[in-house]
Amino acid sequence: MSKNLSLLTSFDAVIEAISECNQLVHKAFLKKYGYKYSRLYLLDYNENVYDSKAIAGVAFGKQHGTPLKANEFSEGAATVIPTLMKLGFSTRHAPHPVAHLIIGKTYFRKDLVAL
Repeated sequence: MSKNLSLLTSFDAVIEAISECNQLVHKAFLKKYGYKYSRLYLLDYNENVYDSKAIAGVAFGKQHGTPLKANEFSEGAATVIPTLMKLGFSTRHAPHPVAHLIIGKTYFRKDLVAL
């Protein structure tokens, strides 16, 4: 079932979602709402970085009563980013994790998972 993220029209709802993320701590926020880390699109706000899809889905719930689940809408350039930018938020494309690797350096699995 696909929900229309364009119904997210409240700047304040996004701020509420960001505040909740800050209060719960990032990992707990994602777990509470069933989201994973965003690998491609990030939301920048007050010098902090947030997972754009999770913030948008939770903000939808702050505005309309029920947060969107991760599988109820698509992530990225076609949906989340335009919606957040329309509300005045700054977003960016995250660099691919491979960009952080150094040629010739040995990495352990735990280090790679952290990327």
